[in-house]
Parts: sequence; C-alpha cells; structure tokens
Amino acid sequence: VIKKGVIGYNDCNDGSEEYILEFCKKNKGFIPYKYPYHILSPNDPKLFEKNCDEKHKLYYYCNEVLKQLPKNEWIIKIDCDHVFDKEKLENLMYLPTNNNDVVILPRLNLHYDNEKLYFIKNCPIITSKDFWLIYNNNLEFKPMPCNKNTMLIEHLDVSSRNVIHSEASNYHFPMVKKRRNSFSQDNLVEFNKFISEGLLDKYIKDKGLPVIIDERLIKNIASNENIKKIKVD
Repeated sequence: VIKKGVIGYNDCNDGSEEYILEFCKKNKGFIPYKYPYHILSPNDPKLFEKNCDEKHKLYYYCNEVLKQLPKNEWIIKIDCDHVFDKEKLENLMYLPTNNNDVVILPRLNLHYDNEKLYFIKNCPIITSKDFWLIYNNNLEFKPMPCNKNTMLIEHLDVSSRNVIHSEASNYHFPMVKKRRNSFSQDNLVEFNKFISEGLLDKYIKDKGLPVIIDERLIKNIASNENIKKIKVD
C-alpha cells in the first residue's frame, strides 16, 4: 500500500539496522535514516533531569525523522510493533477531502503467546491521536508527560485540524517491546472470550467506533515468526 517512505532508527543492536538496510536496498522508494544519538526510554527518570540533552528525547528524534520527509505531501506514521490490514489501509487513504483533515488510525491492542491470541483488557482499542494520516505542513512534535509514573512521549498537536476517526485498521502488539516485559498477565483476556462475552461490542459502542473483526487474519498475522519471537527496543 505504501510505496515510499523514511525508516528512522537509532542505536539498534537487535538486527533491526541490518533488516532496514536490506529492506531499503530491495525497495528503492524507502530511505533509511540512522539517528546518531541514543534515545532514552520513555519511562527513564533521566528525561526529567535539568541537564538532560534534548537530543536523547523521543520527540526530538521524531522531529529529525520528520525533516527527512518532503513538505506539502500526505504522510502516515507507523511503528515497528503495528501490523496493518492492507484493505483497510487502502480505504482510509480516500477519507481526507482537504489538506486540513487528519485521519486518526485506531488500533486493536493484542498479544499472542503459546498459540493463543489475547486482547489487552484495560485498553483493547486505542484511539489516541499518535497515529495518523496527515498533510505535512507546519508539523512539529513536542515532549509531553504521559502519566504520573514519569513517562515522556512525543506529541503532535492536531487540534487545529479537522479530525476524522477511521475504522480500526491495524493490530498493535505492544508486548514485543523489551521495556514491556513486565506487562501484567492479569491484563490479558482470551480473544474469543472477549468477543463472546460482548466486551468488545460494549467498548466499540462506548467509543462510537466501527470495528470489523477478522479473527483468521489476525491469527495469521500474530503467528508470524517476527511477532512470536522478536523483542525490540
């Protein structure tokens, strides 16, 4: 669906750099961009110290990657722990009608382990405005505290734009990230149970969000070796 882009990364030691360089070599529309500084984890207390260099913060890194993209063109943001539904991704490309629109990309929050698929119970669908299809004009990430437990994330203010919430088009597997190894197993509920007990329908109704579930497709994605085995920073 996406034919060109910039793949940003920093001091990887998990094989990501080699994978990215090989991917870009085979797919000429994509450009690798290696950020030259170490990025502190969003929950690292060092982020809030007065002498912390901004270059080590996620928002600064995001702005540097953003600079590599052409201005006045539509762009989309994708993270390494998301897998998109091709058909849904294609369809949402037609939602914007002018350059002031921004399409928010909700995601299903999932986990796959020992051949079982789970929803993450306390946030099965995420509708936050950190994944989007947006026109690249006057965009800038800012640092923003996320919660009381010392966490700093990147934030793009889209309040001045016409926000369009699309159907959930991608599947998020947050527990493949190393820093989430301590994620509570008590917060997982089996996929079929979550649907059969009407919990997903209730959540969809509360959010006012259209979601179409293709269980077979999700399980095929989740059983992929990259999702099952890889642990990324």
